[in-house]
Parts: sequence; C-alpha cells; structure tokens
Amino acid sequence: MPKSPKIHFVHENEPGTPLDPTQVRALRSHVRQVNLERSQQRTTQRMENFRSLSIDDFSENGEIRPGKRRFASRPEPTTTSQGPSELGDEAPIQHAVPQLDFNTRPEQSVTASSRSSFPLSDSSHSVSRERNRPASTTPGLHPYTSNISAVTGLDEGRVDQLLTSYAFQMALDPLITAEHDECDVACLSTFPDLLGNPAFLFALVYSMVLSSNAWRCSNESLHLKGRAIECLHQALPQDNTTLRALSICAILMLCHAASRSGEYTEYAAHSEGLYHLMQVWRTSGSALPSDVLRAVFWHDLTGAGIFGALRRFSEVDFPSLFNQSLDRTYTVQQDLPFGFVSHEEVIHHDLLSCLKEITGLQKIVAMNSLESVALDDIRASIVSRLVVLQQACESLGPVSECCRLAAYIVCHLCSKTACAHAPHVPVRLSEKLAHVLQDTIRDAAWHLRHDLLLWLVFVGASASRCDGDLFRPLNPQYRHIMEVVLQLAVTWVKRREGELVLQSAKAGFLYSGDWVAQRHLIPNWTELERMVSETPHSDKESHDR
Repeated sequence: MPKSPKIHFVHENEPGTPLDPTQVRALRSHVRQVNLERSQQRTTQRMENFRSLSIDDFSENGEIRPGKRRFASRPEPTTTSQGPSELGDEAPIQHAVPQLDFNTRPEQSVTASSRSSFPLSDSSHSVSRERNRPASTTPGLHPYTSNISAVTGLDEGRVDQLLTSYAFQMALDPLITAEHDECDVACLSTFPDLLGNPAFLFALVYSMVLSSNAWRCSNESLHLKGRAIECLHQALPQDNTTLRALSICAILMLCHAASRSGEYTEYAAHSEGLYHLMQVWRTSGSALPSDVLRAVFWHDLTGAGIFGALRRFSEVDFPSLFNQSLDRTYTVQQDLPFGFVSHEEVIHHDLLSCLKEITGLQKIVAMNSLESVALDDIRASIVSRLVVLQQACESLGPVSECCRLAAYIVCHLCSKTACAHAPHVPVRLSEKLAHVLQDTIRDAAWHLRHDLLLWLVFVGASASRCDGDLFRPLNPQYRHIMEVVLQLAVTWVKRREGELVLQSAKAGFLYSGDWVAQRHLIPNWTELERMVSETPHSDKESHDR
C-alpha cells in the first residue's frame, strides 16, 4: 500500500528552512485548537437557536417554525487560513499550515439511477424514480437532506451527516431484498412518494440515529421513534396502497431497530402491528409491491429463526412471490459432502436433504446461472425448512442441532444481498452455536465425531465476524471452545488420527467464501495445525514398520 506524502512545515520568512520538532508540535496544537473553537462555535449557535425562541415559535408538532432560527442551520465552511485579526498573536505561523480541513469527511456523491422502475402492482405506484428524486437545495448536501430536515425538524447538518454515513445503509437493511439487486438504493428511488410520508422518514431517521449510537437509545432517538409511531397511527386508517406500503416499510425499520438494540418486547409489539396491517391488506384485496412483500416474508422468517419469534407467514401466504416449483428451477447435482456421510445416523434426515440442497445452491451461485430473485426463492425454501426443523433437531441431540445452525449460516451467506444487508444474522447464529457447543463439547455425543466438531467450531468462529467489523473481538466462547479442542487434539495425535481429522474438517463439509484461506484468524487454529503436524519421530517410524 503506497504511503501518503510527508508534509513539511517551513518558516514563513525563511523558505526552505524546516521547523524543528518543538515548533511542529506547537503548530499542530494550534491547528487543533482553531478547529476545536470552530466546533464549539457551531455548537453554541445551535444552542442559541433554541435559547432565543419563545413558545410561539414552535409548531403544534414541537418543531421550530420556518424562519425562526437565529443562525443558519449549516454555516458556510471556512478555510484554515485566516488573518491575524482572527487568530491573535500566533497568526504569523499560520501561513505555514497546508490547506487541510480536519473536520471534513470523504466526499460522497449520489448519482441518479438510470435504471427502469420496478414493475409495481398498483398503477398508482408507477412513478418515475427520476421525478421522485429532488434536487439538492444546498450544494454538497445529500439530495434528500433538505426534505427530511423540513419534515423531522432536525438540523440539516445532522441529517446530511446521517445520510452520508454507514448508518443510512443499516437503517435500510430490512427493506432491501433480492429484487433491488439492479437498483440504485442509495438514492431511495425504490420507495415511491416517500418524501410525503412522515412515518417513513421519522422511522428512517430514528433507525439511523440509533445505529450511529451503537444501537443505544438516547433522548433524540426516543423522540424520533415516538413521532414515527404517531405518524403511523395517523396513516393506518387511510385506504391508499402507496401509503400502506410505506407504512409497512416504516414498521419494518422499527422492528429492525428494536431487534438490533435488544428490545425484544418492542420487537414483538411492532411485529404484531405489522401482522395486523398485513391482514388489513389481505381483506382489502389490494396489491402491494413484490419487494415489500418479500421484505415482510424475510422479516418474519428471520425473526423466527434468530429470536424464536412466532412465525406468522409462509411461502403459501405470498403466492405472487413463490408461485413456481423450485424443483424445476435448478437441475444441478446435489451430493451430500463426504464429511457428513459417516455421521448420518445422528443428523435429522430432513436436515440431510437441506444440506444437499445447500450444496446445489452453492454450485448455482458459482455458475452464476440464475437471477438473484430465483436464487432467493431457493434460499427461502431451504431456510424455511431449517427453521421448522429446530425442535426435531434439538430432540435428536446436540450434534443435529449444531449442524442445523451451521447449515443456516452457510445458506444465508449464499446470497450476496443477505450478506450485505443482514450481516447480523450469521453473527447471531454463531452465538447460538457457541452456546450449544460450550455446553456439550465434552459429552459422549461428540465421541469419534471430532472432524464434525472441528468443522462446527470453524463455521461458528468464522461467522462471528460476518458483520464486517474487523475490530470486533471474537466471541469469548469460541476462545474457550478452541482451548478445549487443543486438549482433545492431544488424544488425536497419540492415535495418529489428527491429520485425518484436520483434513476432513477443512474439505469434507460446507464452507463459505474464503473461510478456509482465512482459518488462521481463528485463535489457536495455527497452534492446532502445528500440534497435529508435529508427530513425534518415533511414532512415524513405528507407523512405517
């Protein structure tokens, strides 16, 4: 990776003469102080906006009336080069500072989507995406900043910061499905008329604020959530397909935020509301966009598989989505990986069928022979059965249940859409897998099943970082499990079966992406391979005889 060019500070009056280390430190300190003062000035201006207002300056919704702010909501950017009258005695040295703004973030441009619209179910939804996208009123801002700021009452700078951060994608994750594979989701053009729907916008901003705060609640996020729920109550009685679709999207975002923040009671309440809204949709006989229906289906299925929530829908409830026989969709050969063959008697027979289908699904993905929606239909069928099999696998024993969880992880990662927009799912599954392994790893159920055990540890530890956070520490349970595995490996080495166990674990089962190549990132895995490979010389000679 190329190094960035080194910056040299020189005297103003003696060009070419570098500053000594003390002067450089003083200069950097001065620049930090100037930037800090500017940041404090902007904060003070925001506070003055409120201190200078009376109660008559607020609307009935608690928002500041237009034109009542004392200062501009987003001050014009200033450069670091300022005159002596602004910087005082240290101004002469300021000319040596390069034109750097330490408060700016990388420029992010949002380009309009040139792709065609989704085939929407209702004619009222056939709106041009280009017409849905407003022009930015302020240069450099996200095109939706001004509109969202006007509806929610948040400062434009705050809204723009959220829209250009990773929090924006995380807020939209529950709405993105395989049907958005060819769409420009970044500019929100996939959701018609959203700028006129306060419930959607409040739910979006609430989810962004919550995710930017590591999914911890604050007064700001609680206020936004309350406003989103109020707007939903106002919108639900209206019989409008577009409005109803956006209300469903708003509830999905609220459910997602509740699940990520650990508020499972709240998650259940929002899911109950979503179910009743879907019942109203069924009764009315109106058609909803297929991407919204698919998002509802995956929300319901994932909630049942991850949180143990009550499952309310199935493929039968969405005939417009799953109306084809999956047996005719793909014809690749489905073989059970050889690592599972010697353990078939302790794995549920229906789970073995799922494992074969996951193998076939991986082959299809590798050949790139099906569209993303068709692949999603296949994955939906497999995951639905994996969720249903939970009780049967638990009754059969820990080996079968652990294999079910590992199969769920690998199947989820077959979809690039699921990987990108539901990265928390394999992480949660790896936590459940670690819990079962830690409780049973020394049980007789794992006797003579060391290759299967090692594969399960490998899958769980690899999936624990699937959310893309490289700085996330590995689940402590897997560290403890790997320590136990190292103790068990001593016995494998004595029996001269360690190499066979290791090779079977790395090649005889199901894997995702480049997991095998990155196996040494798992704590103690390198030590395990070293221990297995260092067979005593005397043992080798006796084995040769």
